[in-house]
Amino acid sequence: MNRHTPRRLLVAAALVGIIAAIAGCSSPDGDQKPSPEPSLTPIPTEEPWETPGSPEALATSTEANGYWRVYEVVRYTAGTGCGCTEVEGGPELFPAGSDAILLRLTFTPTWSPGQAADTWTLPELKVVGDFPAVEGLAVEESTEGPKRSKEAGIAWLPEGAFPSWPATVTNDVPVSFAVAYYLPIGAQRLDLTLTGHYDPVEIDWPAEPSVIEVPIAVRGHG
Repeated sequence: MNRHTPRRLLVAAALVGIIAAIAGCSSPDGDQKPSPEPSLTPIPTEEPWETPGSPEALATSTEANGYWRVYEVVRYTAGTGCGCTEVEGGPELFPAGSDAILLRLTFTPTWSPGQAADTWTLPELKVVGDFPAVEGLAVEESTEGPKRSKEAGIAWLPEGAFPSWPATVTNDVPVSFAVAYYLPIGAQRLDLTLTGHYDPVEIDWPAEPSVIEVPIAVRGHG
């Protein structure tokens, strides 16, 4: 027998062991990795939808129980007028063909020092719009607004996001709903007044309204 044969046999055996180990790692069972634990964290909804309008928040407001962001979803030409007049017997204030704007309001509750639970109570959230440069409150566009809101996957008005009152919101879980208004000619700012957005017993503050000033680019009818 060749004097190198035992060494060759040892080398061959080592190679067989290495090949077997590699084969074991590449087997179907070896490729499988432990399945990750299912996430219990709700999917955030605070990122804007991919619709025409603002890719970033137009306005942000920080409150004692969280913060609000306002996004422009889309501007559109309203196919139906508001049916309202500035004076009795006068022309329709916003006839068909007027500009309108659909906005998304997103509220993200946050933890507060001394908070006993990770939830907050909304007694009965209401939103009222006002264009400061125009006398009178903003006129809600409620004919096409609900449909456009649904198409964007957003609840229509606070009542759509919260089916009953009082409502309970959980920290770090964003909640969104939409509002729509006719746009007056030359409107540059829309003030949104929020009431019923927190329980004064939980916060230990008077339940005062909160106003979010939303900048609106100048734009006329048509």
